[in-house]
Amino acid sequence: MEYAKRTDANQSPIVAELRAVLPEATVHPTSRAADGFPDLAIGLWGHTYLIEVKTGKGKLTKAQAKFHLQWQGHKAVCTSTAEVLASIIRHQHKL
Repeated sequence: MEYAKRTDANQSPIVAELRAVLPEATVHPTSRAADGFPDLAIGLWGHTYLIEVKTGKGKLTKAQAKFHLQWQGHKAVCTSTAEVLASIIRHQHKL
């Protein structure tokens, strides 16, 4: 199993901002999970959104890339709160 060694510097601010703008959401950091599981699990309006947080230059690890290829539910790689919100909105429009 591959474990996350550190969190990206923008993760904590993104979590705080999401909790402020989406108080009805559950925002749970999951960056300590293994096997490429994304950094955030967000529960909102009966749906789960998995978000991998990266800085502008960050790349997916092999385990993260494998997870993203295999996962059939919502997942996204985001560098900002705005990108997370846009991903959620895009997904909602597909439902």
